[in-house]
Amino acid sequence: MSLFVAVGNGFSQGFLNLGFNSAQLSGYTSGEYVPATSAIPGWLGYIGTNPQTTVLYNDLTIGEAAIAILGTNSPSVSPIPGNCYTVVLQASLEDNASIAQTALIPGTAESIFFTASAPYSSGWQVSVAGQDISVFQTSALGGNIYVYEGNISAFAGQTDQLQFTALAGGSSPVNMELDAIQFSSSPVPEPGVMGLCALGGLLLAWRPLKTS
Repeated sequence: MSLFVAVGNGFSQGFLNLGFNSAQLSGYTSGEYVPATSAIPGWLGYIGTNPQTTVLYNDLTIGEAAIAILGTNSPSVSPIPGNCYTVVLQASLEDNASIAQTALIPGTAESIFFTASAPYSSGWQVSVAGQDISVFQTSALGGNIYVYEGNISAFAGQTDQLQFTALAGGSSPVNMELDAIQFSSSPVPEPGVMGLCALGGLLLAWRPLKTS
């Protein structure tokens, strides 16, 4: 599988800070709101449709929509294992929480991979150019952390907005941990092909019982 991060091309700027490791948070204290430009450079944050100028550092809210960034020095809430920083999108009963970035999608991009907590069905979405894209789980990393993949081949070579959103509502609003976003030149398998592979695995696993 070939993975790569977008780079600039001519007057089009590639995506920045896809792993959130460009944060500049030295001197800030856990539990305070820090400038979004320092916490998530390259990204814009929104609560509902309202742009956010600050991000909560090394802490989470209780019931309030927020965007947070967790570092390895967090006193209580840790980032996704193996990562220096993890963004958390905290929806509330009334408001979505999202981050977005508009940049050049590589011309050979077929799919997008990322790591996230909470199953896809539990209330978050990914969109490109305002269109929701379907994603599916490719692996489980443990601790309610999963790797997801989605088809973005229709947007390859275009400058579009990529957005991740934790959705409002529900009896238990979503906290979506997000990290390790990557574009890939490997196509997403067709659903029919995936189904045939699964069926093939079942047939290989089946053995008739011997009779005496």
